[in-house]
Amino acid sequence: MSGQAGYTLVETLVALMVVALAVGGMSAGVQVLMRQQTRLNDAAAQTQTSRLAQATLGRVLGRNAPYRSQEEAHFSGDSQSLRIDCGEAHDCVAAITRDAIGANLSLNADGMQRTWRLPATGRTHFLYSGALDIGEAWPPAAGRPQALRSLAVVDEAAAGAVTLVKTRVWAEEPANCDFDAVRQDCR
Repeated sequence: MSGQAGYTLVETLVALMVVALAVGGMSAGVQVLMRQQTRLNDAAAQTQTSRLAQATLGRVLGRNAPYRSQEEAHFSGDSQSLRIDCGEAHDCVAAITRDAIGANLSLNADGMQRTWRLPATGRTHFLYSGALDIGEAWPPAAGRPQALRSLAVVDEAAAGAVTLVKTRVWAEEPANCDFDAVRQDCR
């Protein structure tokens, strides 16, 4: 039997074991790549959602800017909701709500209700940035006249504060504006 060509049973089993290990390693590699691809797709979808929320909120805010602190009937908000006089039959309203899954940003404007899921893990709230103050309410409690410059949705988790959505309020002053640099507003 030693003169015949071929493989012994032991050699065949060793070869099959090497092939099985190679296939198992490739399978594990494919699983890692699939998990990575899923994470990237989720991150891209969340970025797209945040950008859409930011653009829509910016468009609604940009219609009636500037928002001055002494004109509370025009724009007001707290840490969880805000109200804008949009010139429609009903005010435009934005709110941050929580459910079993997480936080949502809802906007009711132009006769439509829009809701975006936020990747929030901690306390989520609005943050209003004026020309002089930053806080969780508009108009600011300080009472100094100023204009709203930006609005952000912030998630305060254990790792620190993260801005989820931020939109600037581009305020164009009227042509007859005598701008006062101290007040950051027209006289």
